[in-house]
Amino acid sequence: MFAYGDLGYDGVNGKRAKIVMENLGIVIGFFEKRFGVKIDE
Repeated sequence: MFAYGDLGYDGVNGKRAKIVMENLGIVIGFFEKRFGVKIDE
């Protein structure tokens, strides 16, 4: 994902970036279900 570089997690911290993006997906999924709206990627 392009957000890795935007978050400053590319290179050495790639593993951290992956965890951040996975958690963001969980949060977005929660709000999509809660409010019944689709958040675009």
